[in-house]
Amino acid sequence: MFAVRRWQPHLECLDSRILPAVTLNSGVLEIIATEQNDVIDVRLLATDTTKVAVSVNNQTQTFNVADVTSLMRRLGELTGREAAAGPLVAGLEQRIVAVKKAVLPLARPRVLYVLWPEPLIVPGRGAIVTELIQLAGGQSLTADDPDAWPRYSLEAAVAKSPEVILLANHGAGTGAVAVDKWKRLTSLPAVKSGRLLSVNGDLLHRYGPRFVDGLEQLARAIHPEAFR
Repeated sequence: MFAVRRWQPHLECLDSRILPAVTLNSGVLEIIATEQNDVIDVRLLATDTTKVAVSVNNQTQTFNVADVTSLMRRLGELTGREAAAGPLVAGLEQRIVAVKKAVLPLARPRVLYVLWPEPLIVPGRGAIVTELIQLAGGQSLTADDPDAWPRYSLEAAVAKSPEVILLANHGAGTGAVAVDKWKRLTSLPAVKSGRLLSVNGDLLHRYGPRFVDGLEQLARAIHPEAFR
């Protein structure tokens, strides 16, 4: 069962043509289907002000970039909106290619991405953020960890000598997480060079069209010289 969560109240487009069984209960749409298995933001069904998150049984699975674009196409098929989904996904894929071309000739700095400061949580092998860092021209220092979002000790993170530290914020209007703690680690290359940066985690942790905004954000943070 899909749970489709409202971000904006503009859901006029969600009518009986989407899927055979749709119910609305306290702002939550439950769509009976069985083919997808992750959380995703979708802007296929109405105006740009409509955003929908889809999950199955409230379980979040590991997705990569190809899975996300494939799922968006599949959602277009399921909802009878292939004509909208196709150009949307094609545009996203073109932007991904543009980022890859921009950073291709540049050296890959060592990147530490901090999802959460305490306990310290970072992206591992199965996290889409790890792939996005790679596409953005960086080398994630925690990419080899077998867990998608492992806990790390501060000592282990420091030992990897990150050249860029990206601190995810969570939600509109929030600042970077635990900036002062990292600023005190003055021996780190990232701190020495002023490359302790805040990124918008909402663009990177939700598997939908905005992940390409997140990719472009990462690329500009890791390689600002490529976008001047």
